[in-house]
Amino acid sequence: MSNTNTTSNPDQTSARPQQPRVLACVTCQQRKIKCDRRFPCAHCTKTGSQCIPAALIQKPRRKRFAERELLDKIRHYEDLLRENDIAFEPIHGREALSRTTTQLRGTVRVKQEPVSHEPRDVFAVINGHSPTSRPDSDSPNGTEPDDGTDVINEAMMKTTLDDIYPHDDPLVFGERIADIDLAALHPGSTQIFKLWQIYQENVDPLLKVTHGPSMQARIVDAIGELSTIDSTLEALLFSIYCMAVISLDELACFAAFGASQADLLRGYQFGCQQALLKCGVFKSSDREGLTALFLYLISARPDTDPRTLFLMLGMAVRLAQRIGIHDESSNIKCNVLEAEMRRRLWWALVIFDNRISEMSASKTTMLLPLWDCKIPSNVGDIELREDMRTAPPERATPTEAWFVVVRAEIDDYLRNCSHQLDFINPALKAIARDVRHSPDPGLSEVTDLTTYIEDKFLKHCNPENPFQLMTLCFARDHLVKERLLEHFITAMGTPPILPSETQGTAIIQLALQILDLDTTLMASPLTKGYHWMLRYHFPFPAYIRIVQDLKRQPEHPLADRCWKAMDANYQARFVRSQEAGIILKLISKSLLEAWRARVQASRVSGEGWVVPEFVRDVQVQVERWSLLSNRANAQGPNGGGFLAQYGGNATMAPSFGPLVGGVGGNGNGDGNGAGGTHGPWSADPTAGFHLHPPSTNTTTTTSKGGFAESLVSMIEIEQIDWEAIDWNEMERSW
Repeated sequence: MSNTNTTSNPDQTSARPQQPRVLACVTCQQRKIKCDRRFPCAHCTKTGSQCIPAALIQKPRRKRFAERELLDKIRHYEDLLRENDIAFEPIHGREALSRTTTQLRGTVRVKQEPVSHEPRDVFAVINGHSPTSRPDSDSPNGTEPDDGTDVINEAMMKTTLDDIYPHDDPLVFGERIADIDLAALHPGSTQIFKLWQIYQENVDPLLKVTHGPSMQARIVDAIGELSTIDSTLEALLFSIYCMAVISLDELACFAAFGASQADLLRGYQFGCQQALLKCGVFKSSDREGLTALFLYLISARPDTDPRTLFLMLGMAVRLAQRIGIHDESSNIKCNVLEAEMRRRLWWALVIFDNRISEMSASKTTMLLPLWDCKIPSNVGDIELREDMRTAPPERATPTEAWFVVVRAEIDDYLRNCSHQLDFINPALKAIARDVRHSPDPGLSEVTDLTTYIEDKFLKHCNPENPFQLMTLCFARDHLVKERLLEHFITAMGTPPILPSETQGTAIIQLALQILDLDTTLMASPLTKGYHWMLRYHFPFPAYIRIVQDLKRQPEHPLADRCWKAMDANYQARFVRSQEAGIILKLISKSLLEAWRARVQASRVSGEGWVVPEFVRDVQVQVERWSLLSNRANAQGPNGGGFLAQYGGNATMAPSFGPLVGGVGGNGNGDGNGAGGTHGPWSADPTAGFHLHPPSTNTTTTTSKGGFAESLVSMIEIEQIDWEAIDWNEMERSW
């Protein structure tokens, strides 16, 4: 029996053809995981997936760019036109024209590369990889994959920075209290659910930055283990508490939780600050951490100077840009739910940032044509799930995202409008998209936008539904303000164009529409839960326009309607306020001068007049300011100011006089009528200021009296010293 020689012949081995390289299976390639290249592979066997060898799949043939020949022909024709000095509009604008001109100066034509809208990855460039490749992915060219030891990526950079700068938290919220028990700052489980319900009813419909179904499930799981809850989720919970509290008025807050709004907000905001520091929100790239910060900043708005809040929002915007939610190429890499939540958060953030920018008189805003995040989809939360691979179809009728979709549609149009960019940076008009919907070039941008929004969205709104009423009136109010702004821009042209009588009436009607829409939202019980947003959208431009016109034309055909509209809006906004604050201070002089012109015109015509209640309130406020000023500056016999001259007794101080038969006076200028300084309209600053006394009688008179000469002199609107404004006082009213 002979032994079998198992040694292979070297010549035969060298002559044997090389085995083809085995690629990873299709499933492992799609999921970007390591494959053992056995079929079925270990991963597919473990997950029960179908294991398909990559060699069996024929790669689709790359489609040829169909427009290439057409573009080449167009460029050739454009070159001929340039060579013959014939004027024309290039297909790719001025930038492409200058680039092509530079290329034509040389002897060799440079071939244009296709433009990619996805930014390059600096780490991929450093490591020598393409933006779409991964160091650990299978290479189709037969080379062995890198082991990753020489690769520098973003995660490594983040870890290194965390090691170098472990304690930079005090920069924003101060030092984090390490031994604080945040679980003790949470309300009870019953109150947590109550706050969550209030948030869902009052806040979530207007922002949609949290996913209701998944968030509620996480809250249920977290209630039983608040001491071990994830720090980011904890920050988000505290921010939800804060938003729920500010969406209630003082009475509702005390009735629901047995504590004042200020006390609850102070505790929850402190807990939110500590939780944000704990999760390292400013160093992380977590969308939920950014959401918690965003909600916290909104809750801090009423008591924060908008100039300070604007800077804080700048940090939030930078954090959002670092996460990449402004970039659609980053969003589409996420699953359907995450991508949609990123879009919703970005739009909510930039819209709020834009409003605070307006309130702080800043020209800086993120509503610019510099990013490409898509508008949120008109789908409900229940239609979005984490395991979805395909986005649900958008609906044409109202959903729970209706409000945020309509606002985003409006602002997406406006950020590309020339009349908006004129206020921010006119140079950006060169890169703005053409967003017009109508083919009529003579139609103004705002008219085109209004027609589109009305036809696509607002005609579907039911005014009897609180959410849809809010969407309807808020959107129309926004559109009318833009139309009013368009008129202002036309009047400020070079040379200025004075509006005709018909145009002037149309402008007043627009201002009246703004007041009426705002009054509807503020007075309706259906939208009471949305007042937290309406409070920082005061119709200031409408007041200014109406008052200025009434000063010039006191007997305008729409004068009576204007006074009634301002009075109704004032009652809806300030009827429960302790003071009207800075809003009255800004418009008081022009308002009282407009009313004086009205009374003088009525005297000439022999007609009587009815003093609107809000005009009486403005005079009382002006008298109060005058008393405070005199008490602080004037030196009486006792050195105690104005009231000290009368023994400190406000009832002995002289009246500043009725407002032409005004503040409850009898029209004789002696201040002895009902509601004079001896009645409930006492202007004693030590007794507090009450806008609405028990008596609400309105005086109809043909008084001979005039404006009291001792009224405090107020500056004109155009001469306002914006830097000297007490913004904290303003925020309580604006």
